[in-house]
Amino acid sequence: MSLGSRRGALASVVLLVLGFLAPGAFAAYYTAETAPFNWISTAGHTQQTKWSANCKASNGTGDALGDDSLSASNIALGFGFNYGGIAYTTVRIHTNGRIQFSNASCGAVTKVAGPPRTYALAYPNSTLTKSMKIYGADLDVSTAGSGTITYKSTGTAPNRIFVVSWNNVRAWKSSTAFGAGTSYNLQIQLYENGEFYYQYGVNDDVSEPLNQAMGPAEIGWEYTATIYEVKQQGLPANNSAFRFYKKSGLLGLSEYRFEETTLTGATGEIINTGNGGVNGTRINSPTTTQKLSATANGKICRGIDVPSNATLAQKDAVDTGLSPATIGNAGAITFWYKSNSAWNVEDNALFDATATNGKWFYLAKTIGGQLRFVVSDNAATTVLLTLAPSTTLSVAAQTWKHIAVTWSLATAANTSKLQIYVDGVLYGSVTGSTNGSLRSSLGSLYLGDLRGTASDIGTTPYSANGTLDEVHLYARVLTAAEIALDMATVRSCAGTDHFAVVHDGTAVTCQAELLVITAHLADHSAANAYIGTVTLTTSTGHGDWSLQSGLGSLNNGVANDGTATYGFLSGDAGTALLTLKNTLAETLNINVSDGVLTERSGAAIATEDANLLFADVAFQFEADDTANTIRNQIAGKSSAVAPGAQNITLQAIKTSDRTGTCETGLVGTLVVSLAAECVSPTTCAGGSFSISGGTPTTISSNVSGAVNAYTPTSLTFDGTGSAPLSVTYTEAGSSRLHAKYTLPLGSGGGASGTVMSGSSNTFVWRPFAFEVKATGNPAAYDAYGGKFTTAGTTFNGTARAVVWRAADDADANGIADGMTSSDVNPANNAALSDNPTTTNYAPGLALTLSSTLSAPVGGMHPGLGGAPTATFSGGTASISGLRYDETGIIEITAAQSGNYLGIGTSETSAIRGASGYVGRFYPKRFSITANTPVVANRCVAGSFTYQDQPFYFSTAPTLTLTALNALGLTSSNYTTTGFFKLPTTLAGRTYANTASGSHTLLATTTSGVTLTGATNGAGSVSLALATGAGGDTFNYPRGAPEAPFSASFTASFPATALTDTDGVCYDSDDNGVCEVFATGNITGAKLRYGRLKANNALGSELEPLAVPVYAQYYNGSGFVVNSADSCTVIGTSALDFGAGTYSATPAAGVATFSIGSGSSTATLGTAALSAGQLGLSLSAPGSRKVGEIDYQINLTTAASTWLQFDWDNNGTLTDNPTGRASFGLYAGPKRIIFRRDQW
Repeated sequence: MSLGSRRGALASVVLLVLGFLAPGAFAAYYTAETAPFNWISTAGHTQQTKWSANCKASNGTGDALGDDSLSASNIALGFGFNYGGIAYTTVRIHTNGRIQFSNASCGAVTKVAGPPRTYALAYPNSTLTKSMKIYGADLDVSTAGSGTITYKSTGTAPNRIFVVSWNNVRAWKSSTAFGAGTSYNLQIQLYENGEFYYQYGVNDDVSEPLNQAMGPAEIGWEYTATIYEVKQQGLPANNSAFRFYKKSGLLGLSEYRFEETTLTGATGEIINTGNGGVNGTRINSPTTTQKLSATANGKICRGIDVPSNATLAQKDAVDTGLSPATIGNAGAITFWYKSNSAWNVEDNALFDATATNGKWFYLAKTIGGQLRFVVSDNAATTVLLTLAPSTTLSVAAQTWKHIAVTWSLATAANTSKLQIYVDGVLYGSVTGSTNGSLRSSLGSLYLGDLRGTASDIGTTPYSANGTLDEVHLYARVLTAAEIALDMATVRSCAGTDHFAVVHDGTAVTCQAELLVITAHLADHSAANAYIGTVTLTTSTGHGDWSLQSGLGSLNNGVANDGTATYGFLSGDAGTALLTLKNTLAETLNINVSDGVLTERSGAAIATEDANLLFADVAFQFEADDTANTIRNQIAGKSSAVAPGAQNITLQAIKTSDRTGTCETGLVGTLVVSLAAECVSPTTCAGGSFSISGGTPTTISSNVSGAVNAYTPTSLTFDGTGSAPLSVTYTEAGSSRLHAKYTLPLGSGGGASGTVMSGSSNTFVWRPFAFEVKATGNPAAYDAYGGKFTTAGTTFNGTARAVVWRAADDADANGIADGMTSSDVNPANNAALSDNPTTTNYAPGLALTLSSTLSAPVGGMHPGLGGAPTATFSGGTASISGLRYDETGIIEITAAQSGNYLGIGTSETSAIRGASGYVGRFYPKRFSITANTPVVANRCVAGSFTYQDQPFYFSTAPTLTLTALNALGLTSSNYTTTGFFKLPTTLAGRTYANTASGSHTLLATTTSGVTLTGATNGAGSVSLALATGAGGDTFNYPRGAPEAPFSASFTASFPATALTDTDGVCYDSDDNGVCEVFATGNITGAKLRYGRLKANNALGSELEPLAVPVYAQYYNGSGFVVNSADSCTVIGTSALDFGAGTYSATPAAGVATFSIGSGSSTATLGTAALSAGQLGLSLSAPGSRKVGEIDYQINLTTAASTWLQFDWDNNGTLTDNPTGRASFGLYAGPKRIIFRRDQW
């Protein structure tokens, strides 16, 4: 990474600050939200190793490939990923935590090395368009860095995912070592549906050895310089994730989904869910009995029904409140339209913004079945640009069609353009000349009818006479691809089913009672998307309503008639807090209706429509001085103890007979009857409630809806009628508290026998934590601990929901000590084994399971794999199908997902637990690949080896063992310190001859084996035998003479040599049987059956005598001179001229010997044979110095015993070659007395 100038560094800081202030001009293009951590295993993914040299050139000197580098080429996604309206099929990966579509920009990112480190190229940046940053730091996978970047497309259509992962990647190391020691595990997931996820594994953002935090980097995305978002600066928590999805199909200025259930004509009641503009209003003028109305039969969920009318005076439309002139000189309008009649029946106005006759802006369908789009410019003499294709569209009644129009006005001649698309296909376009601006006097856009008092549409200007849905207004021209994307918009239509009315059951006539009105889906979860106006009534027709909390408007109407209306807005998320004041002591019921749905419609249940008692005297449960606000609690923890401690009081209230205001109802120490009601689950089986208002008392527990059992409890009411208390419940679930007290005669609180009663709000007791266990886990904490199961094999576990204990929550944060999402130390977990189980806990929600790697430190961590399932029973989840695909030791975390009994996702996720050490996981088997070994000829120059002559490897066998998990994938962590457990001697190996013929191979093995890769973290090691004389030795012994042949043999390595101390062994077919590994044929040496031949020699005593001694080999039919032998070395020490004398003189190795009265000295021509010849020469002894001598070549001394032969025919190949050298006339053998030659 090359640093920029100081000016560049300062600029980067400014950009970072701006990033904080303005996270994106159009950040709403994608909605970002937290998501459950879901790391996809990278086992089998492709490592990105090829980097563009262009980046090295542009980033400056010092950058190695893999540092500030972009993938050398586009990488295929395997599907079309829609990013910003374009379906991309390829992507490039940049080392520095980002990916890029159709963008080959490079760029360094460190400006100031720090600390703190700062980074350039902050969003927005013109070089980073169409990019995504999961973490825009300076990451390095070059040889100076560490870790890998991998990618893969997984899944099947239409649910494919392209995954890019940064695995244990280190930050760039500056010259001061700042950056060393850091490591990041990041993963971008591109989903085929256009969503993308950023997954954050275990990240260490602290530099070593300086122990300083790195500077925060950007997280976000950029499509253009104006469409981007900086989600945040700095790393999120470990094991967390972000989800990015389209808020709408495209960046719309206005978006009318028409999901309202009823329309009243109220201003702004038609919600605009786009990024600009205002809410719409229904127009019915003059009022008719047939009005524009909401319908459940929209294209996507609900829609708007436009009635038929054929008069200019009648308007049945939606007024958007937005003029096209405000949209601008370029724009688009898209919508779905379903006509009540065939398209060739009548003229229909689809939208219109005309305010002045002749100054048109409208889209119409003509009686001829064509579409007509007319736009006016802002010139003094109006220019109309009209698009009216003649092509007839044959569309039957009740048929949905997607229609899009675009306009672009410009001052240059013939550059203004209109377009119409139908079902994503261009229907027509026209260009012309305008002054470049829309008519400034255009009115607000009407949808479904004409706006003005005149018509340019046929003779009978009908309204749309059909259904409109999903109207989108854009402040730019859309491309064909973007129009197709708009058309493809889908949305869940899980409709609102009923309303729920929640209160505590008892109210006092002197004060307003809080009620929660929530739109529910059929499963009783909040219908967060609900928009509409509801009418509220009381069954007695009494009471006044007020708005406590909500974004909509409440209209109480007539005083004390019990009736009001409230308009839910999208920001309410389906819930409003209202209060009801009723001065009459009576029991009433609350009714809620939007004209279709009520508190009793659909799947509504009785508890969502309970009666409400207004009394003159009552108890009220308060928390921190606020009625009905007991917060959610933790099972086993007192409500008065942190976390979430509250001052709960029971307030005795009565209504003054004189003033009607609230007064103190009780004072002093009294015995009040208290009870608990279990709401969900409906029974309190196994649990008990304890109230402490002085002396702790266990109070009666009751099933839901049947509170009959109470327990007398002593409480002390102060002068304000308030009695403090705390409550503890040993189980999980939702509950309510109830109190009653019979007022004695003369109390002044009511007539004789009057009962003061009251109930609390419903609140939830969540489990404190999960005790997480892996079944059969030996809990090894390092590589030398007990083994658990093979990597890639499924295993089981449990997650037991437990109650709170103070000793397990020292920091009082409501999460078991050592089990927060940021804690990755398995050794510091709270011991939960003695915490009782919350047996009633049955969440009906999925558990989020994740893992962190404990050992090896810095190893590969794919996260949990498999498809685990969890079944709760008695508060314990039995988890099956867990899988971890790597060697090592992990910690498993179980966190509750979803929204347990409505407590919220954040509080629900606090129900979590960690297993402590789980492992060791170890490989299932080894695979082996081997090189091609070669043995060398001992006589390299002559390309041969003698039989009986030792020969060796020139390329020794090298076995590459790869640790595999049960899925057949590489287990990288096996080759890390301590986890590698394979003996490395390859003991017991054998060799077997495969050469043709009846040859025997002798082999001698050594202990020389070289191990490489045992700590490389790649999952593979190499075991290499030694070459040359230091390695294994081979020879083919001689017998009867045989023709030359080629060496050929195999090497076999026994299963015992390929089995580690965990029993992991070579098992090529994964059948559980350990195998021998054998190489293929090992060749390279050419064998010859050889001998050294010594002949007699006769010559004059006056001349040196050449003695013929030469190497021979058997060619298959006889011995011939081995002229290829230039390798055998026979020195004078091997000469023995005393072998034939009685006195054995001279001694062996002495080259001078006596001849007659003289002597001769032997010399050798070369150190090694030449063309197979020894070159033995004897010097001339001199005149008349005649005689003879017998000699031998001692091949033992010459270390060439493989050239000895059976010269004496005694059956052994141990004879040295012998011969006689004679000077002078040859007298013949000494046993001949007389010889006569005849000539």
